Amino acid sequence: MECSDKIRIATPLITHTSKTGGGYQNFSGLEERFLDMVLKALKMPYELISFEASSGGNRTDPIDMINKDEADVSFSLMSMTHNLSHAIDFIHVYLEDDQTFAIKKLDADPTFLYSFDLSTWILTLSAILSMPLIFRFLFGTKYTYIDMLIQLLGSVLGQPMSTEESPSKYKIFISVWLYFAKFLAILFSAAFSSILTVPSRSPKVRNFEELSNAVARQNYKCFIHEKSVLFEFLIHHEKEYLQRLGKDVVHHNRYFSKISQINTDSAVVSSRRVLQMITSAEQEKYFISSDVLELWKLAMPMKKGFCLKKGNNTNYTLQTFVTRVNNGGLFGKLMKEEAFKILIRLTGLQLDEVLKPLSCHDLIGAFIAFLIGLGLSFLVLVCEIVMNKRGVKTD
Repeated sequence: MECSDKIRIATPLITHTSKTGGGYQNFSGLEERFLDMVLKALKMPYELISFEASSGGNRTDPIDMINKDEADVSFSLMSMTHNLSHAIDFIHVYLEDDQTFAIKKLDADPTFLYSFDLSTWILTLSAILSMPLIFRFLFGTKYTYIDMLIQLLGSVLGQPMSTEESPSKYKIFISVWLYFAKFLAILFSAAFSSILTVPSRSPKVRNFEELSNAVARQNYKCFIHEKSVLFEFLIHHEKEYLQRLGKDVVHHNRYFSKISQINTDSAVVSSRRVLQMITSAEQEKYFISSDVLELWKLAMPMKKGFCLKKGNNTNYTLQTFVTRVNNGGLFGKLMKEEAFKILIRLTGLQLDEVLKPLSCHDLIGAFIAFLIGLGLSFLVLVCEIVMNKRGVKTD
């Protein structure tokens, strides 16, 4: 196939170019700058043909333009799906990306509660509240329930317990409890220290099945890019929960347009690369799921039989230059640069190198634990005063 005197390139209207003093065009944007490197290496003239994503018209996307022979190649990265491979050709894969979702993490609860889960807290409190009854009715101890409860709580906090003349089985029971109290205190201290160092903020949904169930209950929302092929993929998926998720997004016209749509009760499904880019300013506030919906191989679409993809002269092929630029790490460098520019534009990020001291919010868990300790100590003091006034012997 004979080559034309210039390469026709389909590019979106958002492409930004500027003229240099020598009459050359400088490109901005990831795909544009990448292709600019290749075209300068080819040393061939080219023509930029813009397209506008719309619901009608002849130029709705680069695929239509390439099929209608209005363009030879496109800047845009496309997923190499089976259906597209029948209509157009592709430059060999130079990037892979998986489709997943991002959701905002929940606001931090009181930190000291994170040391144990709910079931452990229930079992621990049940043991502490029931042990005084066991001591009173099983061994007939002379201490009251409140007095025994205070002593048991004190043993958990490392305080000694009062002893009395009693059978050996009573002392064995006390010894077992002291071992349990010591072990419990060590576990809580270790877990509490680690949580204060690295706070834990987990979302309620961590995979697509949980997300689909949450959306079905009408208390969660899911957003997807309006022109994404994920709609067809989800609706016709073999798994029922993914079908429900796709149909819900289509039914409610929930299309992703701004980062604020990623919230504690709303998720955005997109490529991991895009999600990491738009959440990188405050990445500690967002959760990107490890559940992969689909792994896509991305490449540049081009016209079938395009002469510059492969040819007799390997130094004069588009495929050769694309591979060299990618393998040399230049595409990765451009990706990082453009990701940072987009991040600043989306979030208004301003670099602030001033070190900030710890705030009360950072240590609220420690303060709450401290106040609880003071409250328990005051309660013990009041109980001892009351029991002394009633003539109850205390140590």
